[in-house]
Amino acid sequence: MLEEKTDFGNIRFSTNVIKRIVTDAVHMTEGSVYIYHYRGKYQNAARDITARKSLYNGDKGDPGAILVADTDTGLKIAVWVVVKFGTSIKSTCVDIIDYVFDNVEKVMGEKPEIVKVIVTGVESNEIAKRNLEYSKEARLPGVLNEPS
Repeated sequence: MLEEKTDFGNIRFSTNVIKRIVTDAVHMTEGSVYIYHYRGKYQNAARDITARKSLYNGDKGDPGAILVADTDTGLKIAVWVVVKFGTSIKSTCVDIIDYVFDNVEKVMGEKPEIVKVIVTGVESNEIAKRNLEYSKEARLPGVLNEPS
């Protein structure tokens, strides 16, 4: 899906385009959710430039806190986040997932196969570890897969 053949040649989308859409979706929550780190490994939660460097590593190397996989069946997108205490986890994750689905479709012409938001913690004074995964699949529109 990241590469499209046309009459004029091949068009290649960088994974950074998708990562930017995911980052915009998280910023839409106005600070109640932030991207933490790749697959839930804890690191300094400071929101400065050095902490954000792991978000955009291009198409090579460590994918940072946002994973974009281009498979034969479509794009698989996952983001690991921490939610601030008092925020509705489910509704916030659904908002992020819907934003990503809609905007990837606008940019690339088709929806991703699956979008996952994995909540690795809830932040109060400290970060309480969690492992909650919310996801939606393009083949099952309107169905939210959530933790039991």
